[in-house]
Amino acid sequence: MTFLAKRVDASNDGQSWFTKEWGLPRFSPALKVRLTPKCPQILTQPNALDANFGSALTLFARVQGQATLSAQWLRDGQPITNGPGGASPGGGTVSGAFGPLPSPTNGTPATLTITNAQPGDSGEYTATFTNACGSVTSDAATLSITITCIGDADGDGDTDSDDVVTFFTAWDNGDPLGDTDSDGDTDSDDIIVFFAAWDSGC
Repeated sequence: MTFLAKRVDASNDGQSWFTKEWGLPRFSPALKVRLTPKCPQILTQPNALDANFGSALTLFARVQGQATLSAQWLRDGQPITNGPGGASPGGGTVSGAFGPLPSPTNGTPATLTITNAQPGDSGEYTATFTNACGSVTSDAATLSITITCIGDADGDGDTDSDDVVTFFTAWDNGDPLGDTDSDGDTDSDDIIVFFAAWDSGC
């Protein structure tokens, strides 16, 4: 016979279950205990990351909890979506921004991937985990995207006319890629810095 019961105790915030099995014909008890917190609990916080412009990068957080548990990544407090520009307008291509995790979840990572990362993708990234019991949000992880070659605005390894188009598009929109002198504004000084780098091949 097998009996399923809930046990309330202080060791696991009142959230645990166990089965007791009695073999026949002697009825000798064998106790099996499995403890898994019902509400989501973060086991591993996401780490800060420095990445190069145009590279692929991954952020992850590990969580445990029962019931159907879902994850949602956010950048600077705003939900991220999958696909091109999912983390920022004109940004890299995002996957793993949201979705369900296996249940029960015990250390399963929620992984966010950005390919062809752009300067606009820089920011504070958090992951929120939710189930019927409640939700919990991770610590913020700072993502910094570094432009290694200012003149190569499209990150394809060459300095050509495509870079001029990419730069002026970013500059006109006030995007970080257009702020080549990193003073917080897109102005004529950025054009001078860009063309000096572009003309020198980087």
